[in-house]
Amino acid sequence: MSPQAGMGAVVSDIVEHQHPIGHWSFPRALVSAFITDPSKLTIIRVAGDSMEPDYCAGDRILVDTGHTTPSPAGVYVLWDGLGVVLKRVEVVMGSEPKRIRIMSINPAYPAYELALEDVRINGRVVGKWTWK
Repeated sequence: MSPQAGMGAVVSDIVEHQHPIGHWSFPRALVSAFITDPSKLTIIRVAGDSMEPDYCAGDRILVDTGHTTPSPAGVYVLWDGLGVVLKRVEVVMGSEPKRIRIMSINPAYPAYELALEDVRINGRVVGKWTWK
């Protein structure tokens, strides 16, 4: 499963219900510097261009699936009601009920807002795997 860095895609499941296709080993001390529970780390592939140039189609991202609250602001994998997407997310301060602003890095894609209760945060992006 790849989160869409675009307008999203309908998928039958969210990140946590996908089955691993393999396991990689990282030094626990390295991973623990970024997340509290290393068992919650997953690697997924980006699709689409809305998060370019930071996240390009085909990039592998490291996602902390234990971080399901959109605070602090940052890049998250989330279900926005239409599909699983990779976006920059921030809480709209003072909104009641709570709303989040969902933004692309690529300026060709507009930002939008949704009620927090209508969104499922699947995890916070904590890194990117780059092949050179």
